[in-house]
Amino acid sequence: MNGIFHYYTSYFLAQRAGFSSGDSEILAYSSTYVDSNVAPLGLRLPSGIEYSTIATHHFGFWDRGQEEEVWIPFHFFPGGSGRTNPEITRPNSEPVKELLIEALKSRNLYRVGIALHTYADSWAHQGFVGRSNPINIIAPHSPIPPIGHAQAGNLPDRWLTTWNDPRIETGLVINKIRFFEAAKMIYRYLCTYNHRSFADETFVLSELEQVLDDSDRNRGPLKSDEGLAVDFQILLGVRPYNRGDWRGRVLGKNEEEFTDKAEKQRDFIDWIKNETLYRTALSQPRTVRVRENFEETDYYKWMEGAKSQLESAKRILRNL
Repeated sequence: MNGIFHYYTSYFLAQRAGFSSGDSEILAYSSTYVDSNVAPLGLRLPSGIEYSTIATHHFGFWDRGQEEEVWIPFHFFPGGSGRTNPEITRPNSEPVKELLIEALKSRNLYRVGIALHTYADSWAHQGFVGRSNPINIIAPHSPIPPIGHAQAGNLPDRWLTTWNDPRIETGLVINKIRFFEAAKMIYRYLCTYNHRSFADETFVLSELEQVLDDSDRNRGPLKSDEGLAVDFQILLGVRPYNRGDWRGRVLGKNEEEFTDKAEKQRDFIDWIKNETLYRTALSQPRTVRVRENFEETDYYKWMEGAKSQLESAKRILRNL
């Protein structure tokens, strides 16, 4: 799923489940940033201590080293035993529910948001494996390696998209059906977290459907993600997602320096360096000095949540 679900839909569901605007933003931003955090950094604290970050996404699909550290623990969580291949992603599987429940029990909203990303992706990425595997083949003659849903491009991740998957009996995938089921289950978990009833889920999901249907009618056949984002911003009063927000504050940049576009370009450059230099030991990851009170920042708390999920994922998956 992309930011329309991970950020705006997650924010919507959190607010309707009783979270404050501030806590809803933490959950939604934490969920979305999993897709924006592509290159590890070395951070030098004012005390002189160095803090290493981890990556939770990747621009490429050829690096087998990313399977165990990125794709599987954050995006293609294995569905478990009892199937032909236990590594196939299954919606709402027992392993991914265990991952989410552990996060909810931690009462750490950053970690919960990250786990919500992986949990939601269990619907969007169902039927795929988070490594290079013939199971993932959509187009037999494609030059793109069959890792995850690379051969399907971004089609599995978009709310209002219908696409063809020759691996399933019907051949037709209607994302809206899958995404609504994910939204329903997330709403239930968030209500339970807040000790609230989710008896109103039909009303909440109807409200969500109205936003999507209105946007679908107004935007025409392109079903613009940008248009959907604007519709959610108007409905919720939420500011647009900016991948550079939390990290930019830590690095001491001025607001105009960490726009979403500028940060994406910077991330791509860091990722290229990481792939061509750091992994071949020709250089070290970029080291950046950070401001005081680093441990109190959203970025630090999010990164600690990501490390916790990686640790939990590896432990859960050892038992599969």
